[in-house]
Amino acid sequence: MKRKILLFLALTNMLSTICAQEGEMRCRLGFSYEFSNNKNWGNDKPVIMKVYSNSPSETAGVRQYDIIEKINGLNVMDITMDDVDSLLTATEDKQITLTVRNFSEQAKEILLTKECYSSISLNESQLASSFSMYNVEDTHDRQFICPFVTTTTEDAIDFLQFATFDFVTTENNALMNIEMIVNE
Repeated sequence: MKRKILLFLALTNMLSTICAQEGEMRCRLGFSYEFSNNKNWGNDKPVIMKVYSNSPSETAGVRQYDIIEKINGLNVMDITMDDVDSLLTATEDKQITLTVRNFSEQAKEILLTKECYSSISLNESQLASSFSMYNVEDTHDRQFICPFVTTTTEDAIDFLQFATFDFVTTENNALMNIEMIVNE
């Protein structure tokens, strides 16, 4: 009987933990930024360093190297760096208005709708970026053909007898001296 109660309590605890996690949301705008130290371009302001493909930022027209001047009407020079991060990552606001400027335009307002998802789930684009290093070709054996003949032997080999290969012939002993140093 005790085992059944303990099992029931453990399952109840697990389910409540899972349900609590489902309520947590994460939102993304689809860009990364850094605070500029360049006095000629966005000094002490956030500058867009990368706009991710298929993101709300790319759709809205945010471009790399845009300087963020205002976030929801607040001038970034009047708030702290932590406040900038909080305004950009807050999950309660699904939309955010950025005032940006760049080389082609003085200032323009861009309305971004955040892409929000459960903190315990992954969407297709996140999976694709996670496995972007994976390729179907990696699962197949490959045969490489070398333009030279290789042999194997059971004999002991003295590697000191080998020299480096050179495409240039020289009349002095400069390469021979380098080969001696490398081989030592």
